[in-house]
Amino acid sequence: MSARPGLEAPRSLGNLRVLELATHWAAPHPVRLLSDLGAEVIKLEARPRPDLIRGMVYAENDPGDGLGNRAGYFHEGARNKLGITIDLTKPTGQELCRRLYRLVDVVVENFTPRVLTGFGLDFPVLHRLNPAAVMLSNTAFGRTGPYGDYTGYGATAEAMGGLASLTGYPEGRGTYSGPRKVGFHYGDPVAGVFNAAAILLALRHARRTGRGQHIDMSMAEAVTASVGEIVLDYQFTGREPQRRGNAHPQMAPHGCYPCRGDDCWVVIAVTSDAAWQRLVKVLGAPDWARSEALATAAGRLAAREELDRHLSAWTGGQDRWDVARKLQAAGVAAGPVLTNKEVLLDPHLKERGFFTPVDHPDGGLRPVPGVPYRMSRTPPRVFRPAPSFGEHNNLILGELLGLTAGELERLAAEEVISQAPSPEYKFSPPFPLEDWQRAAVHIRDLDPDHRKLLGLED
Repeated sequence: MSARPGLEAPRSLGNLRVLELATHWAAPHPVRLLSDLGAEVIKLEARPRPDLIRGMVYAENDPGDGLGNRAGYFHEGARNKLGITIDLTKPTGQELCRRLYRLVDVVVENFTPRVLTGFGLDFPVLHRLNPAAVMLSNTAFGRTGPYGDYTGYGATAEAMGGLASLTGYPEGRGTYSGPRKVGFHYGDPVAGVFNAAAILLALRHARRTGRGQHIDMSMAEAVTASVGEIVLDYQFTGREPQRRGNAHPQMAPHGCYPCRGDDCWVVIAVTSDAAWQRLVKVLGAPDWARSEALATAAGRLAAREELDRHLSAWTGGQDRWDVARKLQAAGVAAGPVLTNKEVLLDPHLKERGFFTPVDHPDGGLRPVPGVPYRMSRTPPRVFRPAPSFGEHNNLILGELLGLTAGELERLAAEEVISQAPSPEYKFSPPFPLEDWQRAAVHIRDLDPDHRKLLGLED
């Protein structure tokens, strides 16, 4: 195959090839992490079953031609990947996939367990064709046990893994009392990071032994592992974990406090006795804060609710950014709560160049989240936009597998491959106009330096 653009410099995973048979977030996310490090990723979709995230959050709230090529989530999650379409329900498509199995190092999938077996594409088949290849299967509850065949997503894993029982306020706090899911499908990225680590460990084993492995990832178990200290505390003490809202078991004050404006907040965490004294100084040393009992963490924890009331009264008439800057300057941990729009405009992320401009033929020039870490000799980066639907069919099936132009035309006529999703498949509609206008980031919102930094102007 021809050289990958942007990979002239060495990349830590530059010799790795991954086949992604996955949709949504938890399984594509670790593959994206590998692609940022230079792995060649072939993302496989099907005419009747495009990736679900092609239908989420369109540029300018406009789905365009309806092919799912303007979706923001897809632009972020599929960047650096090559995109092909093969209908795995057709025997010809299954055979094409088996041919790809021979040429890859890793296969990532998130079907329910019975699906790949029915297609003749499960791990025993991969292992026979390519003994050193690794397969990762991401499911809500693992492939075995009473829930093995159940479908689930990040929110399902969040509930079944125990996290949702810990988030939310204690009973008696009104609407927000009781178990609450976090603001997004937290189980997906948690499982995604576990998946990436498991793949790299399995590859290390394969390099040493020549034998691949089948990784059976349960999203619910990954979520449980992410709250391991809560599980251990229950195992050793028998105490049922209690929901505590924004409270912290060792720190006080510790919370999210209202500021001037509509739904504007600042978070403040007093991490030590010295930090408390610095906060008192910023507050102007009011009488209530000079109590000797508040000089220790134990005293502040006992007066937690009273402290929250005083801090809320102090922050309530101020701008959240002003509060955060004053406290940060004094050495007190604090930060404004940001909307999605404000995250893009955040000065800390701007200073670090976190958002990276990517030019997509259908979506246009857009900033996407970059790589949150740096490597000196093999720097990870965003080097290719997310693929349009079936964009690299000719490259992968023609150049890599060696199919002729005539064979590709026949596969297209038989709808084994395609350049467009099935007309019967309906992507999600655009957001209500008022919701989109409230969240949208316009070029006019950015100062000239910021626009230049994001590559939005010369």
